[in-house]
Amino acid sequence: PTFLNHKVSPQRRFATAALRLADAKATAKGLGITITDLVLATAAGGLRQLLLRYDGKADRPIIASVPTATDKSGRITGNKISGLSISLPVHVDDAKERANLVALATRIAKEDHEVLGPLLYEQMMAYLPTAIAPAAFRWLGRRDAPNKMMNVAVSSVVGPRQRGHFGGAPVSEIYSTGVLSPGAPVNITVWSYVDQLGVAVLTDDQTFDDPHEATDALRDALVELHAAAGLSEQDSAVDALADHALR
Repeated sequence: PTFLNHKVSPQRRFATAALRLADAKATAKGLGITITDLVLATAAGGLRQLLLRYDGKADRPIIASVPTATDKSGRITGNKISGLSISLPVHVDDAKERANLVALATRIAKEDHEVLGPLLYEQMMAYLPTAIAPAAFRWLGRRDAPNKMMNVAVSSVVGPRQRGHFGGAPVSEIYSTGVLSPGAPVNITVWSYVDQLGVAVLTDDQTFDDPHEATDALRDALVELHAAAGLSEQDSAVDALADHALR
């Protein structure tokens, strides 16, 4: 149980931040972890800060639900996904140790996923009768009970390395999000795009005083990891509008 976990209200709040992809890559390399592990370690550090602020403690790990693709083909439509349950060591004060533990937790989650079978989630959902699914999800959404499967959703998406255009206009940033699960009204989704990481936080109106607290905490966590990797400690926030105005 944490302040992150309660009945989801109907209202939504959304906050974003842009971080330098080069900083993230250098940090991951310095720590000897992947970019995905770095995103999760950043989430762990940011959520630790928020847990200490709102709950007054961060004394045990929390569980992140991390979606993962189960097909490698270039599908045109639809989703073929499963999920990993990854332990985030928010109880650990040292940023480098948190990053190492996240990498270990990710490896264990992937091994467990292979043992269970990557298609298990998809096959289970196929057995859910469509006639009763809406009523079942409404019942879950109304329950004032903690989520037994996860505390927070965290996604990391590899985006294009070349700048795209839409209707002739250059796309400067990409942000996206997933759904809020019953009892877990925080979704963190990170897109890499050209030279940035686009961090998006979706939540309801009952979790944070201001959702930008979450994006600020994630930015602080990346700065902390940057320093832990032996690199110069600097703010990794990108003034995206000013940056693109110069291009």
